[in-house]
Amino acid sequence: MPSRRKQPHRSNAQTAFLRDVATKLTAHIALTKKRKIDAARELGISKQRLHKYLKGEMMPGSDFLCQVARKWNLEFEYRRVKFGAAAFEAVLPVAKGQADQLVLFDTQQVLSNEKWEVRVHRRRPGHVDLSIEIKIVS
Repeated sequence: MPSRRKQPHRSNAQTAFLRDVATKLTAHIALTKKRKIDAARELGISKQRLHKYLKGEMMPGSDFLCQVARKWNLEFEYRRVKFGAAAFEAVLPVAKGQADQLVLFDTQQVLSNEKWEVRVHRRRPGHVDLSIEIKIVS
């Protein structure tokens, strides 16, 4: 009898995210009338991996999400927070000769919803400013 791989337990948020990714990839492929093999080649992945994303069976990595958001101009949603290609612009390439350290927060990062907003940015080397704004809703 063939063995079945046990599916990892996923939270409701993860399941909804997988569904969002699958829906948006499927819609883009249909809209552009691409064959799935051509879409997979364009994204630099195998047809099998694309199939797993389209079926919501596999969690995509940030590198894939960044690439597809840029190439296909897609926006995804996780826990009611939408993000697109701009969400990946905080990590900048490291200049030659520098240590393999990521240059984070050179671009201000903002995370918000209708009740709060968090901003993180670098004021000067070695210092990061964090500001939190809480909106009182009545």
